[in-house]
Amino acid sequence: MNAVILKAENVKAQYIVEYNKTELHVDAVSNVSIEVYGNEILGIAGESGCGKSTFIRVLYGYVTPPLRILNGRITLHTREGKKYDIISLATKRAGILSREIWWRHMSYVPQAAQDVLNPTTRIKSHFVETFKKLGIEEEEALRKTKEHLSSLGLPLDVLDAYPHQLSGGMRQRVVIALATVFMPEVVFADEPTSALDVVSQKAVLRMLRRLREEYKNSVIIVSHDMDVLGVV
Repeated sequence: MNAVILKAENVKAQYIVEYNKTELHVDAVSNVSIEVYGNEILGIAGESGCGKSTFIRVLYGYVTPPLRILNGRITLHTREGKKYDIISLATKRAGILSREIWWRHMSYVPQAAQDVLNPTTRIKSHFVETFKKLGIEEEEALRKTKEHLSSLGLPLDVLDAYPHQLSGGMRQRVVIALATVFMPEVVFADEPTSALDVVSQKAVLRMLRRLREEYKNSVIIVSHDMDVLGVV
């Protein structure tokens, strides 16, 4: 059996907002515990507004006001044998998350992921800039990018395109490829097929399955659509 790579224990989080000069505390995640094993696909289902997206943001460590973690523990175990306390890093030392964990060990594909692409920049520049974070020069970055896209079954001509020149489904697949270019152990996909037609939905889900098969990572998919989770 594969080892646990991400473990959440009794995690509780709230949105703290002000209304009519009164501070309101809205429960978003209420004492949730899960274990994520290596090389698996985990689906999180629920109706809109039930806290699914908030929960995976907390797991990822992306916690900004008005969201606040009240208690619990989240532990990430990396391939190199390192162990990280995600809640502690999210609340006290967020810089470590961005430098050491995000992209490299965990990546996050938000809802409407295509909106994260700069409309004035070609797709290849998005990948090059990402590789620069590791000190990799453009020529080597492009070589690695082409290898990555080929392994996921994406056409290489998308690299010269601008985001608006691609279909919604292709933009979504490009964003997933961008989020997984460093082969992280855990990929969070928040409603990855929303606003896509049926054909594009199937292409995105096939890609997520292929990612797990290719890199032996774990994919956590959030959806309100049980049919989507059944397919993946």
